[in-house]
Amino acid sequence: MIQIICRSEAYIYNVYHMIKAFYPSEDVVSQVEEKASNYVTVLLQDGSMIVVDADYISEELSEKEVKYRIDTFIYQKLADVTGHTLAWGILTGVRPTKIAMNKLEEGWNQETFVPWFMDDCKVSRQKAELSWKIAERERELLQRLDYQDGYSLYVGIPFCPSICLYCSFSSYPLKLWASRTDEYLDALCKEAEAVASLMKSLGRKLDTIYIGGGTPTTLEPYQLERLLDCLSRQFGYDGLLEFTVEAVRPDSITKEKLASIHRFPFTRISVNPQTMNQTTLNLIGRKHSVEDTKKAFELAREQGFDNINMD
Repeated sequence: MIQIICRSEAYIYNVYHMIKAFYPSEDVVSQVEEKASNYVTVLLQDGSMIVVDADYISEELSEKEVKYRIDTFIYQKLADVTGHTLAWGILTGVRPTKIAMNKLEEGWNQETFVPWFMDDCKVSRQKAELSWKIAERERELLQRLDYQDGYSLYVGIPFCPSICLYCSFSSYPLKLWASRTDEYLDALCKEAEAVASLMKSLGRKLDTIYIGGGTPTTLEPYQLERLLDCLSRQFGYDGLLEFTVEAVRPDSITKEKLASIHRFPFTRISVNPQTMNQTTLNLIGRKHSVEDTKKAFELAREQGFDNINMD
């Protein structure tokens, strides 16, 4: 077991996940001791310690800078102890392309960004180059949006076959609410009518629609068609740059539901396995197998979907 003792709760998240990345099979526990003399103390399983003491942290540093110094210090010590590095360096719970995008918008180029990212965040060259490449693609797509008069619509379906262990979204087990999903759609369609009316009065143009959740494909085929017919009447689908629906859970995907969705001009659907490790699927409460994920993907292909993202 590895133990983390931190002076502040704010330091635990990054340190914990970094340690788990270096020692994935080890149990890691943490505690906060506000009066601790050190900012962070890590007790490794062999009895050795990694200590970030007060001498290493200047009082003039901001909270963000303190966390960065702790992260880089812990990372380097763990790399020294284990003899290996992490492809994504100190990044935990961070979208790497967000960092790359910020630098791209500041006028940086790839030749400047890659070595900086490797040094500042300890990522590998391959990941640094990948982050920049994806940021460039994202910017190309985002530049198509009308930032002055355009808008994007998110439609939330707050039901799932079951609630995953890690989930922090506003989502509820369908079995508890199946008898009231039609009522939810009643309210959702009223809201869609009100939003469409407002946006039309403002002269705004709809750029994208994203239907997420929850798991939209927990709805029955007739409910999916009802929702999509409503959106078509209120907003129209002409000229959309992107129209996406989350199929998400393989255990919610059927041929009939995919057929209902395919009647409408979607540009992309999501089939999200979260993991292709069956042990992890079982642990987080997913009620499907790795093989079910593969079958769901193939079924979507068979129904004519040619843009499927998975995460």
